[in-house]
Amino acid sequence: MSKCSLIAVHARPGQTCLACPPKYMAKYAPLKRTIEQVIETVHTASIYLHSLICSTRLGSLGKSSLIEFPIKLASPELVSIGNNVRICSGAWLNAKDSSGSGKTTLFIGDNTYIGRMLHINAWQKVTIESNVLIGERVSIFDASHNYSDIRLPIRMQGDSYMGRVLIRSGSWIGSGSVIMPGIKIGVNSVVGANSVVTRDVPDYSIVAGNPARLVKKITPKNY
Repeated sequence: MSKCSLIAVHARPGQTCLACPPKYMAKYAPLKRTIEQVIETVHTASIYLHSLICSTRLGSLGKSSLIEFPIKLASPELVSIGNNVRICSGAWLNAKDSSGSGKTTLFIGDNTYIGRMLHINAWQKVTIESNVLIGERVSIFDASHNYSDIRLPIRMQGDSYMGRVLIRSGSWIGSGSVIMPGIKIGVNSVVGANSVVTRDVPDYSIVAGNPARLVKKITPKNY
């Protein structure tokens, strides 16, 4: 391998290769840009194709909504996704019809953005309203493992629906947060990163911590 190749391998993204003359770099710059554009085009096309495939499995997928690969879907017919929703890679939408009603158990509203590695357990009712921002590695549950029988390992005791989860419009759930069963997150409220939410969050509020506690109310004087 040439000195130039070695430097290029270990160079940081965007770093100029010092072993290459400027004329050499200028000569191949258009080719580099073309390759980058092709890669970006292929990546974008793969997202559209994956979203189209997912739409054939989901209960509904609205217009202009995109789902990145990979995603894990359990009972996708119980999942309804609105318009212009973006779900980033690594999500696990784990729906289950524990009530036997056959109705949607997970609803995601219009214009919602969801970061990577989301995990949702929706046994009966998890509702995410419109214009919600959800960071990476967020977990949302309306069910929990049973653990009352001390004779059995917890993993063998099954699970139960515990309470509806409602995330109201305009709210922001910070990265790494956990939303426990039976919780309502209020309109335009903020859940700080890595918080564990065990009680309802009022409208226009900021909460943080484990368990999450009120930090402050969002009022006009905060702007």
